[in-house]
Amino acid sequence: IREAANADLRLYPDPTCSALAERAAAYYGVEPNQIFIGNGSDEILGFAFAAFFSPDGPAIRFPDITYSFYKVYAGLYRIPYETVPLDEEFRVPLDGFAGESGGIVLPNPNAPTGRYIETGALADLAARNASRVVILDEAYIDFGGSSAVRHVNEHPNLLVVHTLSKSRSLAGLRVGVAIGHPDL
Repeated sequence: IREAANADLRLYPDPTCSALAERAAAYYGVEPNQIFIGNGSDEILGFAFAAFFSPDGPAIRFPDITYSFYKVYAGLYRIPYETVPLDEEFRVPLDGFAGESGGIVLPNPNAPTGRYIETGALADLAARNASRVVILDEAYIDFGGSSAVRHVNEHPNLLVVHTLSKSRSLAGLRVGVAIGHPDL
């Protein structure tokens, strides 16, 4: 970190985090304009709720047993929401996300249940909901499963969010990464 920072830290950092965005783009196999760097994935999720969902629009959907901040951000930005109940085996039933909505937020694997959804099913969900943003929160993806990042070029409505806090054990650095279509 000291080598990457200027010698006396008297300058503000690059607000676009261009060096990190370029490295992340190379890592994920996308272009740098498909990367957004934030102060942890929570900040990215907050920005995404504010940018993509509307207090005057239809309700967004997320699972009923999931990361608690989704309700917090919906409340903060006055975004109406509906929760989709998990099935008896604690799986997220993707058919519960069908129909009109203001957007979809899904953790994969789900927190706290740890249930994983195959990326092909998530790509199908993004295709069936092409007129709204589908956010995949992959905070725990490194603990089991494949990332849906490979589908962002096929689905311009798909935003995949990663963090360095979990599997990389770098919570103190507060780095989150969003990967999606440049228009997002």
